[in-house]
Amino acid sequence: MAIALVDSNTSSLTTTGGPYTTHSVTAPAGLADGHLVILVICNNGSINPNAMTFDSGSGFTLEKEFTAIGNPKWGLWWKIASGEPATYTLSGFSVANSSLCVVAFSGVDTTTP
Repeated sequence: MAIALVDSNTSSLTTTGGPYTTHSVTAPAGLADGHLVILVICNNGSINPNAMTFDSGSGFTLEKEFTAIGNPKWGLWWKIASGEPATYTLSGFSVANSSLCVVAFSGVDTTTP
């Protein structure tokens, strides 16, 4: 089976109303058990992806965290979907700007994604 994009969603928070301590994004349409789910967050601030909490959507593995030039902080998590919520919510930070993206793929080897 070939790997295929199922769908994706994004959510952005801007300085209006910040600082923010949680961030949510709607699960991709068509997401089903067995799909690979990748979640990426980027914010300008002092975030620590290891300290973030998934308030909805458990079982993610932190694959990579890094700081880009100019201070954006990034975190990338993945999991194989199993009984996923309608919305993923992260907390454990305080930032003025944040972008959160979730992507789902089908046809991925679920034992070694």
